[in-house]
Amino acid sequence: WSFNLINAVDGWDSQSVSNTTYLRGTSGGKIQYSGKKFSALIRAYYQYGQLATGQKINAYYAQPELRLDFRGNQICLGTEYLSGENTTYSELSRAFVPLYGVAFRFMGNLNYFTRFPSDVNHGGLLNPYLSLRHKFKKNWRLQSDIHAFILPEDMHGFSGMTSAGYLGTELDIKARFKLNSFTTLDAGVAGMIPTQKMEAMKFGNSNQLPFWSFVMVTFKPNLFHFEQAIKKLPWEEPN
Repeated sequence: WSFNLINAVDGWDSQSVSNTTYLRGTSGGKIQYSGKKFSALIRAYYQYGQLATGQKINAYYAQPELRLDFRGNQICLGTEYLSGENTTYSELSRAFVPLYGVAFRFMGNLNYFTRFPSDVNHGGLLNPYLSLRHKFKKNWRLQSDIHAFILPEDMHGFSGMTSAGYLGTELDIKARFKLNSFTTLDAGVAGMIPTQKMEAMKFGNSNQLPFWSFVMVTFKPNLFHFEQAIKKLPWEEPN
């Protein structure tokens, strides 16, 4: 079993009221159980205080996850929930804001959702995901992740209202091949099957399937090695 607790405070000087600082707190942590083949964890955070505009915030985040390891394979099943609201402004904000770009790690390689709450216009996000990892001997690794993005709250934007519901599915596949001790080849592809709700929210075209791919070669040779023995003084020699 392991447990951690994180408390962070952000502060902004008011642009309209002199000698006033608005503080936003984020408190929470992680509880994890790790066995030989099975592990489970839950992350949870609560946000409170005030935003840079002076608006009060009362929002939360939760991420339960289960992992199973067997014969070089790993299956990971989890979900993220970020609270939201069905209006862009009120006296109290219920839209959770992940800190310091952490959304990039969990919400797919296409980066549809990285800036909160603007990327979902304060509507929150539900992100169930399934991850599969397989290791072929010592030099091959394959990973695939699938995300189903869901809007928990009605969203009011420039194009009108987008009702809560299913936004789309993203599939990410990555492979790594270790050619030798100093050369590694990585390749991957990511694609999205969006719905009309995603089109309305992102001003895109749900008839098109966006995708992204990459190939990367990492070369880390040891060009030279230098080692020099330090001669011991006579009184340092063992008897």
